[in-house]
Amino acid sequence: MKELVWLLLLAPACSQMTESPPSAPPSTVAVVQEQGCFSQSDCSGQEMCVDPRYPVCGAQPTCEGMTQCGCECVTACTATSCEADEVCDAGGCCLPRSCATDSECGVANSRCVAGQCKRRGTCTLPPP
Repeated sequence: MKELVWLLLLAPACSQMTESPPSAPPSTVAVVQEQGCFSQSDCSGQEMCVDPRYPVCGAQPTCEGMTQCGCECVTACTATSCEADEVCDAGGCCLPRSCATDSECGVANSRCVAGQCKRRGTCTLPPP
């Protein structure tokens, strides 16, 4: 009988925790996602549009036994290891896929810009 009483006492507290709806994300999240760039013309002044997949780096790393792709040392890609908006080049790096329309890029945050699939990037000053 005591177990039933405890169960009844705990049930309302548990149902209150599970019934409360999740809080909505702040409205600024949508605004931040809408900002960014796809091409150089989206940026101002000396800034450049940098695709998040291909950062601009200063010193180049030394990659012993690995492939250097941009600023990183990686294992060489294969035809199936790159994302939908990329292709594996002869050097073993995933690079933007050639395209004629946005739908050919196959990724929600990717657009066809100047014949290549570009992801929304950020406007930033070039490295010194």
